[in-house]
Amino acid sequence: MAEQLKTASPTAAQGITLDGQYTVLPERIVENYCFKTINACEAIDIKNNNRSVFAYIVDRAVAPRFRVFSNLKNLKCPFLVRPIHWQSGKTNNGSSHFYVVTNAPGPPVFTGRESEQARWNESDVRDMLIRPAISALLDLQSLGFPHRAITPNNLFYTDINRNAVMLGECFMSPPGWRITPGVETIEMAATEPLAKGEGSFGDDLYNLGAIAIQLLTGQDFSTSAQQADLHARKIMQGSFNALAGSFRFNPTMTEFLKGVLNDELDARLTLSEADSWLNGQKIQTRRGKTVKRSGRGYFFGGKEHFTLPGIVYAMGREPATSVETMQNPSFKNWLKRSMDAEIVNEALKVALSNGRRGGENINVISAFGLTALCPAAPLFYQGSGMQPEGLGPLFIAAGTDMTKRQFCVDILRHRLATNWLKAQPKLQPDWIRLNKILEKLTGFIANPMFGYGFERCVYELNQDSACMSPLVFDAAVRDPADLLPALEKYTQSTSRITSPVDRHIAAFLAAHGDYVTDENLYLLGDSKHPWLAGVAALKILHSVNSKNGNRDYPALCLSMQGVLQPAIDSYHNEKRRERIKNALSEACRTGRLGDVLKIIDDNEERKEDLLEFARARKEFVALGEENKKLKNNIKDLDKSVQRRVDTISPYVAMVFGGLLLAVQS
Repeated sequence: MAEQLKTASPTAAQGITLDGQYTVLPERIVENYCFKTINACEAIDIKNNNRSVFAYIVDRAVAPRFRVFSNLKNLKCPFLVRPIHWQSGKTNNGSSHFYVVTNAPGPPVFTGRESEQARWNESDVRDMLIRPAISALLDLQSLGFPHRAITPNNLFYTDINRNAVMLGECFMSPPGWRITPGVETIEMAATEPLAKGEGSFGDDLYNLGAIAIQLLTGQDFSTSAQQADLHARKIMQGSFNALAGSFRFNPTMTEFLKGVLNDELDARLTLSEADSWLNGQKIQTRRGKTVKRSGRGYFFGGKEHFTLPGIVYAMGREPATSVETMQNPSFKNWLKRSMDAEIVNEALKVALSNGRRGGENINVISAFGLTALCPAAPLFYQGSGMQPEGLGPLFIAAGTDMTKRQFCVDILRHRLATNWLKAQPKLQPDWIRLNKILEKLTGFIANPMFGYGFERCVYELNQDSACMSPLVFDAAVRDPADLLPALEKYTQSTSRITSPVDRHIAAFLAAHGDYVTDENLYLLGDSKHPWLAGVAALKILHSVNSKNGNRDYPALCLSMQGVLQPAIDSYHNEKRRERIKNALSEACRTGRLGDVLKIIDDNEERKEDLLEFARARKEFVALGEENKKLKNNIKDLDKSVQRRVDTISPYVAMVFGGLLLAVQS
């Protein structure tokens, strides 16, 4: 693939040009670099045709690690795929995507047929795989974040000569998302791919050690049929014994593999120790805690379990049955007699009681009970395992899927993640911060107001996430300073928008500083006075602009004329409405949000309009009263005339009768 890109002609390529530097060819997919829902395509460096590049097409549902892009770009590491440019672009059919251009590695190490993979000797594993991988991880350690994508289908040779291996990308998806369960730790293998959290360099070393054994032994750890059996053996025998099986390695290699595959993170080798081992120094491997094995097993799910973690991981997949089992006296007796876990029994009793506080929800009760039985296991809910640190990517992936949304909401509403954190015997520093966020989000999730609810939780849990509003989705806006330029670009191709501040933009700004007030957030959703929503949106945009340079945005302003029309219509005087409309139109053409706001939110103008309306209304009422009096006077006059007629009628009749008699005589 790299050789193909070197010989490609930039002028012949028909694709998307990014910043005048790269041409991306979305239709020419590169299968070797694709994984799951993320595609890779060919790309060309227009200014340097000798450099081999390709591009990833971002899948926003799996939350790219945007915050690491800039640091990785500046990293000089030959053993790591790095982003070198990123930008949105439109295809010929008008669809827009976000592309990340990267350096192109050589051929993949694993061909996709791991069962046919040739075995490597120990010196090649050490020098071609472990040495360059440790070098890359040390560089990443200097930046402060682990790789968390070391998996067989993400390893490549540095070039076609295959002299060394390089690590594939680690930025297109959440940590751990693409790692196959066979090379993952016991805890991570039982966790949903999106919900693994940041992880650690200890996890990276574990993944590296598992892949090293796969190459040394020629085994295939990727088939789904093996996953459950391998996971159970890891729990029973320890990861090194389960993965190595009957294979034997020289003492030096065994020392390294046992060290990085230690199932207890605190006892696992560190990066500096692994580097020392590569330099020929003897390292002291530490023994982790052994899992207590019962002499008498307990049947669950058709299998006999001899360890507490083993049965907990099995229960986690079957919440309904697990609650029945946890309440069964025979299970409690097994815990007490076979596992010598009377303390666990008491913790289980309290946990089951706490789980029922929200009602008889089997999934909730099961989650509380399993956390009490084995705090080291993931948080299990509705048959899925998750690390509370991984809740953020789950919220992003939920999108408009109401079932997934409800899953995320339940985690907060029932305080399942908070309960899991409190159950841990050793609280990590990051967990303390996470616990505070979760407590805050429990209140946010129940608030239906703009700037809160589900959307607010997305951005509080994912501070480096791009704004997910469809208005700026393609621009990957991660900083409020980039919001208005993105809206300007969007409105240049869209003549009319319903509102420039939707629920996602409101929540994004609320989570990133003092750009919004609760008053404006409330008015955004005021259905009784829709004109106030337009003014509130304009105030929010002006606030963002005033904190980021006060630039002009003519397309955005022009698109807002329709949004602000209800505010104009709310004035009572027709001539005033026409005058304000003309002034607003002129201000919108300049693109100055502040001028537009002054016109549409002029308190003196509105006060005068209200006073005039009040005076007119008072005069109208007075006229009505006068008209009423006049009508009453007319009625009184009619009655007076009628009385007079009634009074004189007899006399008229007498006179008329006398005259008649005289005529007759």
